[in-house]
Amino acid sequence: MKLLVVTQTIDLDDPVLGFFHRWVEELAKRLEHIEVICLSLGRHALPANVRVHSLGKETNHQQGGMIYHTIRQLRYAARFGWLMWSERSRYDSVLVHMNPEYIVLAGWLWRLLDKSVGLWYTHGTVSLRLRIAVFFSNVVFTASEGSMRVVTAKKRVMGHGIDLAQFPLAPPPVGEPKLITIGRASRVKRLGLLQTAAATAGQKLTVIESIPHAEIPAILASTHLFLHASATGSLDKAPLEALATGVPVITTNRELAKAPGATFAEPTAEAFAEAIRGAVEKRVWADTARREAARGWVERNHDLTHLIPAILTSYENLA
Repeated sequence: MKLLVVTQTIDLDDPVLGFFHRWVEELAKRLEHIEVICLSLGRHALPANVRVHSLGKETNHQQGGMIYHTIRQLRYAARFGWLMWSERSRYDSVLVHMNPEYIVLAGWLWRLLDKSVGLWYTHGTVSLRLRIAVFFSNVVFTASEGSMRVVTAKKRVMGHGIDLAQFPLAPPPVGEPKLITIGRASRVKRLGLLQTAAATAGQKLTVIESIPHAEIPAILASTHLFLHASATGSLDKAPLEALATGVPVITTNRELAKAPGATFAEPTAEAFAEAIRGAVEKRVWADTARREAARGWVERNHDLTHLIPAILTSYENLA
């Protein structure tokens, strides 16, 4: 199988998408050849059977008004079109990661060229471009039932791909409780709610917004509690990485709260503060059996080395 992967960035140091480098590595172990088209390219070290093409965002300074922005977008679209057409003999299947607009642009042509088209999408938003992308896709991968909300028989719930080698089980931390959350500052993350809840419970919350993904395991290793209040309704990677290292999670996501080591809290400062106080009083981070159960749950449901073969099997079943 020869695969074209389309993604936003290939960059080991990207705080949000740095993990995807490992996905491509795992795919490369199992495939003859991979072509990657990414919007921007950063530090990377991929096997010899992977070729990476950037659309050039990393060299463009984000300056100018609407006209310059439109020109840049048209340039990206033109280069994408040229690459996916000129390299068409080098791939027989396509995997688009989190950017349905590429399937909106090229899905019709890929289908005419008899390419198998897969979309990976994990977000609560249902847009017109997502619906169009689902229409042109042969298969749609997602992490959980609530992570892709277009009703379609093409949907495959796969779990997230957590690199357990990168996130080893950590021993219980010592010292005063350290509470953290990881994610970009945006309204859906409800960081204000978490900060108020932590203060009400007499604790301090550390918000980690933008660090290289490779630095996160060391931070989690010294963390007592991970707080998660995203309003998207989809299953996020950050709390799963915390559970993989054994860190207890307090979350507003009911699906995530089913995991060992996770506790549900209603999305109010008062409810979250009560959950924090309970966790601190019980010293839940010191429960070794709970930490091991949390990691075991992630390993069974969200292990990267299970996810990649499952994705490739789905492509094989399309034949």
